[in-house]
Amino acid sequence: ELGDLTVVGRNGDEIDVKYEGDNQYSFRMPVGGVTIRAEFTPRGQYGSFGDVARSDYFFDAVEWAAEQGIMDGVGGSSFAPADTLTRAMMAKILMNMADASYTGSENPFSDVESGAWYTDAVIWAHKEGYITGYDNGSFGTNDNITREQIAVMLYRFAGSPEVTGSLSGYADSADVSEYAEKAMLWASQQGIIGGRDGGKLAPSENASRSECAAMIERFISR
Repeated sequence: ELGDLTVVGRNGDEIDVKYEGDNQYSFRMPVGGVTIRAEFTPRGQYGSFGDVARSDYFFDAVEWAAEQGIMDGVGGSSFAPADTLTRAMMAKILMNMADASYTGSENPFSDVESGAWYTDAVIWAHKEGYITGYDNGSFGTNDNITREQIAVMLYRFAGSPEVTGSLSGYADSADVSEYAEKAMLWASQQGIIGGRDGGKLAPSENASRSECAAMIERFISR
């Protein structure tokens, strides 16, 4: 990977180089020729997070999600890829994806604290119709989110497009909740979600942070 990049004019003076993001660099071209020197170093085992190795299937997705400001680490240089995802976290992720901000709507949930890191995101996601609360008036901020629930939220985020077909190709298609059938079918057809070992969708199993990063990247790039 690139370690250092220098640009030198014909008179030997070093020219300022600006990093533009996404591995792009620029400099103001002087009169006459320039010499560009690039030094490369061996690529390390890890990227931005010390617990996400380049050999992990979700490495690129995690790096992308962090670079885009969609998902953050959990402190220090850790991403906690195997940790479960909560409903509050997913609300924040959706808000980051939309690059949205709180619009001042009233808080309808009994368990959503005022001024918490997730408060604005939860209220926003509920107002937009992406995440609903429970019948008892709570949101379940710390409840783990399942694979089918992520599919439903992304499906709603995409505008709930019409889908045709079935999930019969998966061994556990009958385990998909009725409310999530269209969303899971759409997510499967779009390549956003796939089967786990044994060709199972595992719809009711908790989703990990790394799985969410992978699904979000597939959703954006579909």
